[in-house]
Amino acid sequence: TFRRKPKTGAAHLRAYLQPWPEPGTPGDWIEYTRDRVGTRYVDRSTISRQERFAGAWIREDLNAAGLAESRRLAAARPAGREQVLIMERTYLRVLIDCTQKLLKHQEMRIWMGGKEAFVSRYAGEEPLNWERIRIYADNNAELARRLCEAPPTR
Repeated sequence: TFRRKPKTGAAHLRAYLQPWPEPGTPGDWIEYTRDRVGTRYVDRSTISRQERFAGAWIREDLNAAGLAESRRLAAARPAGREQVLIMERTYLRVLIDCTQKLLKHQEMRIWMGGKEAFVSRYAGEEPLNWERIRIYADNNAELARRLCEAPPTR
């Protein structure tokens, strides 16, 4: 089922076109998943709910093990002219269809070398092209559960 393109429509377009806030201050971020490479947070101050849709800024930080592994992989690459850049932190503005369990990225900000290095608002991407949230082994499933079932309290 989740290999087929999900059906989206006017409600998805309206939700996608709504303006969203800037990411909040560090105290507004709460952890929602952690693994051996990094930690993912949701910005409680940017959570929005409208009908069946929920949106928020999320952030993923590489931890020391994740940074070390990324550096090891970068060093193992054949030498060339291209510089290898490591994404230390990623901010994503996401929109979730809580009913159909779909996700749409709205904006991405990547930090490298301790500063913001790349920003994308997904220009040119089809606003009705959403991806399915897989229930197993998917950090987005935990995010959807948190945003759609009840507001985070921690």
